[in-house]
Amino acid sequence: MGKTFGKINKILKTGGDDFLESEMVLNSAKRKENMGIENVQRFKPVALFKGILETDENGRGEVEFTMPNYLGAVKVMVVGVDENKYGVAESEILVKSPLVTEMTLPRNLKVGDSFEIPVTIFALEENIGNVKVKLDIFGEEKIEKLTLNKKENKKVVFKGKVPNEIGDTKIKIEVLSKKFDYKDSVDININSDSPYLYKEELKILEKNKKISFKQPKEFIKGSAKSYITISNTPQLSLDKRINWLIRYPYGCVEQTTSTVFPQLYLEKLTNIKNFNREEVLKNINGGIDRLEKFQLYDGSFSYWIGGESDIWATNYVGNFLIEAKNLGYYVSDSMYNKWVNFTKNMVRDSEVNLNTRVYGLYLLALADNPEVSQMNLIYENYFKDIDNISRWLLASSYKLIGEENLSKSIAKKLDFSLDKDEEYRIYSYGSDLRDKSIILGAYYNIFEKIEENLYKDILEKLQSDEWLSTQTLGYSLMTFAKISPERKNEKISGEIILDGEKIKFNEDGEYQKEIGEDIKNIKIISKNQNNLYISYYWEGVPINYQGENIEKNIKIERNYYNNKGEKIEPTLLETGESFWMEIKVLPKNQNQSIYVNEMALTQILPTGWEIENIRLIKEEYPQWISSKLVENIDYEDIRDDRIMWFFDYSSYSFKDKSFFIKINAVTKGEFAFPGTKVESMYNKNYQAYLKGFKVEVK
Repeated sequence: MGKTFGKINKILKTGGDDFLESEMVLNSAKRKENMGIENVQRFKPVALFKGILETDENGRGEVEFTMPNYLGAVKVMVVGVDENKYGVAESEILVKSPLVTEMTLPRNLKVGDSFEIPVTIFALEENIGNVKVKLDIFGEEKIEKLTLNKKENKKVVFKGKVPNEIGDTKIKIEVLSKKFDYKDSVDININSDSPYLYKEELKILEKNKKISFKQPKEFIKGSAKSYITISNTPQLSLDKRINWLIRYPYGCVEQTTSTVFPQLYLEKLTNIKNFNREEVLKNINGGIDRLEKFQLYDGSFSYWIGGESDIWATNYVGNFLIEAKNLGYYVSDSMYNKWVNFTKNMVRDSEVNLNTRVYGLYLLALADNPEVSQMNLIYENYFKDIDNISRWLLASSYKLIGEENLSKSIAKKLDFSLDKDEEYRIYSYGSDLRDKSIILGAYYNIFEKIEENLYKDILEKLQSDEWLSTQTLGYSLMTFAKISPERKNEKISGEIILDGEKIKFNEDGEYQKEIGEDIKNIKIISKNQNNLYISYYWEGVPINYQGENIEKNIKIERNYYNNKGEKIEPTLLETGESFWMEIKVLPKNQNQSIYVNEMALTQILPTGWEIENIRLIKEEYPQWISSKLVENIDYEDIRDDRIMWFFDYSSYSFKDKSFFIKINAVTKGEFAFPGTKVESMYNKNYQAYLKGFKVEVK
């Protein structure tokens, strides 16, 4: 008896049968031709596989497959084996149904959208008769009726209004006739272009006293999350900073590193219950994988994938890799060793900035791979030439290699002053707070205690609502995680009242209570002998958030053109209409001379519009556009519903230059056009926002 088996590629484990990716299994064009259907949505090719089968003495065998929700041509392939003999056969089978539907939906939906859902019903047999089409959308059932007397197709249109609720939802379609029925569903995500808002309050509660908090009333359902944390010791209360970093929308090498750096130490920075541990692990491992894409052949890292070497960012990434590796995360030997080798060469290179070399020397010492001769060279010959931050790092480096006396001798002569070398600040993405955090971490490493005034100063800034860059937050949170004292484990007791419902607590060290979205009033009563430290955290997306126009040293202009270059009004368009959007970034004052590094410009499109990526299809810009295009773009990120440009801004080189997007109007309905935002990622004094408006597609 022989054996029969099928050709397989990659198993996609679904249901009882194994699904396999294959490029040759389903033929989309032939499927349409044989079934007489035009404009059917394309299906991703998959394959079903049924292991090895034993045949009888006549070479016959049977196998059953449960088909997924699929209509079209299926290629059946069989390979036979009998000792040293092999054979193969294949045949095509049509999977058909008397009734087929095609439902056209946007890729995702946004809160507040009003849109149309065209549903086409294909009759593949005659005399089907009366048909009822049911659509279940956002918990509401809509019904349309039609009659199919011959092989034909008819269209019905449903209207949908997206509720004030974000998350994943399912749109279900059901077609019913006397003889046949058809069911299908589509998973779709509802999100919002409004930003998350964060609220974090700290209060001290004395014995037998009470305090109250009021939750925000207006927010999109499904977006709000809040909790009360009660402790017998002061809390860091930095969750809003951590969540802001995790949700940060851009992704250069510095921002990728800063986003995952604090997640290494969440247990030290907050109550880990406030975060999904699996998501945190996924973020860290995903961050390490992404960082590898920035690494160049020489071991350094570029600021954007495919860019040139950025030595400060290379140091910063190395800092993260050392910490992640020490905590047990997988960092490939190739990636890590290439970085070490680059850094060893870099700290010996006299052409590299001395302060950058000192940071590299500190990292090599931290990685138990020190370059002592280079440390001594800089200490003995160039100590007066490096800035105060680097002096602290060099002193800390000596402590790491076991030279404790020398380390303390250097540090005792140092103060906490900050250098104001603006060029180096720009080069290193620095700030006063970032530099203070470097000093605080070095001080703790050398003297094994916290410098209280510096600690309080930094913590106050972190707990404030002041804008802070990703670099500042990433480094500061990392420092705080490594130096924060252990919390006391003494009993705390009291009562928390949520809209009148009393909940008593009596815990060791800390008590935390998650607050439901519907709760409006919160009261806490202390039964403790000593003071209690209360932290109230809330986050959520506001309803109909638009924001106000902003012009901080720069401003935005928007224009819209048809394909001939004639200005048009974008508020009312027809499906299939193609047009161009122009965005200009200008100085707020016409005669103002500006140069700013690392700017980000973001434009999100309304649901009914779709970007036509001319870069992907290799289409040329029209002549009237090409002469006006911005040329010095560092990175362009095009996604389903948005486009982001990253660049260094010069009011001289940007004069009469613009950013352009080609757009198609695709979905009927009424939608919100989100505002346009441009900002310096490391300097809060340069940002602009231009509000959006309502648009309609007919």
